Amino acid sequence: PPLNILLNITMAASNNSNSLIELRASYDEFLRAERFGYADRIGTAIDDHIQRSVRKGGGGGGGGSAADGSSSSLIGHPRLRVPLSDLRSHDARLSNALRRDPLRHIRALESAAHEIALEERPGYDNKGG
Repeated sequence: PPLNILLNITMAASNNSNSLIELRASYDEFLRAERFGYADRIGTAIDDHIQRSVRKGGGGGGGGSAADGSSSSLIGHPRLRVPLSDLRSHDARLSNALRRDPLRHIRALESAAHEIALEERPGYDNKGG
């Protein structure tokens, strides 16, 4: 079966090292590549997450309140499935580096996804997601 990366679209820990910034830029370029459509997928993942949270009673009204008037937040985080084969076809060296040092690369990938999420759905992280 294909190897997939399931990541939370959350704010990754801040790290000012050039290597993390460069990695983040590489993943940003990958996620924005039109042939994969990840920018749209990120927006859809956020929308789906908000809807699931509302159905489970988590609210998600952007600082607003649930249907019963009580204030609540989103449950968990939006998720995005990224097949490793997509990354490999975009940049084989980056794909191999992710397999050798997954934690650092996942942080950079999450950070890039978070930045795109803020552009696609401004303020989504203020909703508790």
